[in-house]
Amino acid sequence: MLRLYHNRGLGWLDGVPGAAALAWAAAAGLLPALGGVSGCTTPPACQGSACRADGRSADARTTAEVRALIDQHAELGAPNSVEVQTIQGVVYLKGLVDTSMQSELATAIARQAAGVVRVENMIGVSNVR
Repeated sequence: MLRLYHNRGLGWLDGVPGAAALAWAAAAGLLPALGGVSGCTTPPACQGSACRADGRSADARTTAEVRALIDQHAELGAPNSVEVQTIQGVVYLKGLVDTSMQSELATAIARQAAGVVRVENMIGVSNVR
């Protein structure tokens, strides 16, 4: 069995026999970007300078910080819904809010968090209010 790790956030391919895993990775176009082949039993939480002492990735930390900042704004709470995901420093905001002003507010809030490279706002506006 091989364990393939892709360092672009696609995760681990576990429990697949080596030849099948390599065939899958080749078919998916992952081999050129493959981060390595490892016999380790535990995937790394993060790599290099993106790691914190507690093992959390910079992206996980950024997501948590953006979420906490958004949660401080009642106007973005229920019935509105804003999801946060961070990939390589880019914060993706998804969900639904009542007004375009609330959508813009979520973007401005996300930009305040440490480690944010860019904010991609994919929040829908219902225009209920």
